[in-house]
Amino acid sequence: MSGARPSARVVRRRRLVVATLVVLVLLTGAWMVTRSPLLDVDRVEVRGTTQVTPDAVQAAAGVHPGDPMVWLDAGDVAGRVETLPWVRHASVQREWPDTVRITVRERAPVAWVAAGDGAFLVVDRTGRGLAVDSTQPAGLPQLLDVTPAPVGAAITPVGGAWLAGHLRADELALVASITVRDARATLQVTSGQEVRFGRLSQVGDKMRAAVAVLGQPGIGERTYIDVSAPSTPVAG
Repeated sequence: MSGARPSARVVRRRRLVVATLVVLVLLTGAWMVTRSPLLDVDRVEVRGTTQVTPDAVQAAAGVHPGDPMVWLDAGDVAGRVETLPWVRHASVQREWPDTVRITVRERAPVAWVAAGDGAFLVVDRTGRGLAVDSTQPAGLPQLLDVTPAPVGAAITPVGGAWLAGHLRADELALVASITVRDARATLQVTSGQEVRFGRLSQVGDKMRAAVAVLGQPGIGERTYIDVSAPSTPVAG
């Protein structure tokens, strides 16, 4: 005599238990795969560095051999790398099965600020302090009337750094110093003349006008050049 059939409710309960066990087994297996040495970070590649060292990038990234590739958050890693003073942008890629590639774009130095005790703070176009040197940076102008800042922070005001960042390399080499007061700039060029730049606008036109006037015969006898109206520069 056969036993009584289980009720539909019991059958549903058994199926639910079996399904739950299957899900748990699958999840456990997936977790174990992500923790497998086969998917660990074996190598960290750093590209694009000139001023900052690959070791410094890797240290800031916080990615180490043996870390699980699956749980790596590329955005968080890039954000940590971008805290380095020289790093403008960082991108992070996972190259399966075992490589993390970090590519950085560095900031460009455009000027320097006297930092006291014979030190020179190098800054980029945003005014961010990149490094402190013991020798005066060659080919970069000094920013006057600014307040220095720690490396990684911005000087104040930033107008002079912004202006320097909008000059071409050959133009930048002609400038000894930049002063910005009340949003109006004055440049001292290496040949000795003062260039009255005016407001921080039409940078390209004003610098081209200044270079053209500086190239004229007898300009060494003049003490200033006013290019605040670049179409009609004045020397005196």
